Amino acid sequence: MKKKSLLKKPINFTHHTFKRKEKQEFLVLLAELLDNGFTLEKSLTFMQTVNPKRKKEIKQMNRRLLEGKNLPTCLKILHLKESEQAQLSFAEVHGDLTGTLLRMSQHMSDKEKQREHLIKVISYPLLLLLFLSSMVLGMKWYILPQLTELYDSNTQQNIGLMLVNHSPVIVLSLLVLLLIGYTLIKLYLSKKTAIYRANWLCRIPLIKMFVIHYYTSLFSLEWGKLLTQGMEFRDVVLIMNQPGYTPLMQEMAQEIERKIEEGISIEGPVKNWRFLKPELNLIILQGEVKGDLGKELLIYGKKEWKAFINLAEKRMRFLQPMMFLLIAILIVSVYSALLLPIYSGMGDLY
Repeated sequence: MKKKSLLKKPINFTHHTFKRKEKQEFLVLLAELLDNGFTLEKSLTFMQTVNPKRKKEIKQMNRRLLEGKNLPTCLKILHLKESEQAQLSFAEVHGDLTGTLLRMSQHMSDKEKQREHLIKVISYPLLLLLFLSSMVLGMKWYILPQLTELYDSNTQQNIGLMLVNHSPVIVLSLLVLLLIGYTLIKLYLSKKTAIYRANWLCRIPLIKMFVIHYYTSLFSLEWGKLLTQGMEFRDVVLIMNQPGYTPLMQEMAQEIERKIEEGISIEGPVKNWRFLKPELNLIILQGEVKGDLGKELLIYGKKEWKAFINLAEKRMRFLQPMMFLLIAILIVSVYSALLLPIYSGMGDLY
């Protein structure tokens, strides 16, 4: 009997993972119930009824709550980030649990929209490249072999045909070069700190502005989100140093903490990081004086994210006609290889 029970436990464990949308809906519903006068215990009991698919998980949360555990521990099954768990801990202290849950769910929704938008922006050029590669290889393997007699004599004079004819070698060579370059850069950067890697990426002209807009938006939104929960900047730094954060965030937190202990203001290290815009330093200085730093960072973070997306779309608008021009050149080259021999043959008849 013991063996059977042990075999059943791992099967239930697979149902514990909440999807992003489920987390957001869970937090919104919990906030609405608390706002309407429900206690945490009654809210979780009600949620078991309206969400039967997650009944076991919610029941487990309720059981932990009855055992006297704090809210982050009760909601541990949601796999919340360190910053989100910290927000819940602070909410239990200052009492605005409903507002915190709503802000957390809104932030999750915003991040999901950003992720979907980013995927759309990236997928378009990848599809264009895939289409171009497929077209060139299709010409090489299916069209040109059937026209050998017509294009053999013109291969050396026709650039398009030369490109199509050698396309497998060209594509493979480019892939190998990219792979070797990526491996060498990765080996070089693996020995450096995360801050050095981020600064190093800003030296590459093609991606410099992408890196700056992305990291400025990321840190502005992350810091702003935590500061609007009533935390001090020192608390934000301590949270960023937790294991759940990226190595870059941890190194930045350690650097800021070290400078603060030395009596140096936060703008000191921020000024030296090339991957953050200089304007962020000014916002931090002004926000600390006014007391609205959290709100200002959130607004600025959203502005930088829009700038990142606009830059990506601008580059895509430049890439699209270049791709179509190359495709047009290849098609015209193949047609010229077909028609020129025919016209020359007709000329010989006259």
